[in-house]
Amino acid sequence: MNKKETLKELLIKYNTEHGYGTEEKDLYKTFCESFKTVWKDPNLDVHRWYNIQDQVVQIGNRFFMHYVYIITGDMCAADMDLYMPEIDDIDEVFPKEITTIVYELGN
Repeated sequence: MNKKETLKELLIKYNTEHGYGTEEKDLYKTFCESFKTVWKDPNLDVHRWYNIQDQVVQIGNRFFMHYVYIITGDMCAADMDLYMPEIDDIDEVFPKEITTIVYELGN
């Protein structure tokens, strides 16, 4: 039985193949910058100087959810002493199809 690769293993493999670093910060940067974001939560967690948004990133046929800070002021996340996410904070998620019915006015 084959063991599924962890996200960290996937990123180390990707970074090694592309000549990027394999330290934790390099892996997180690759995750955020190199793969397609397929969903962004329209409902932000709103704070005075920043918002938090959940996003889903696709790597191959797998999906991973993480959050990003959207800064609304002049400072960066580190200046505000916000927790900086790491690879271990990212969760694998699975798509689930849901049918939605909407109603519109007829003309």
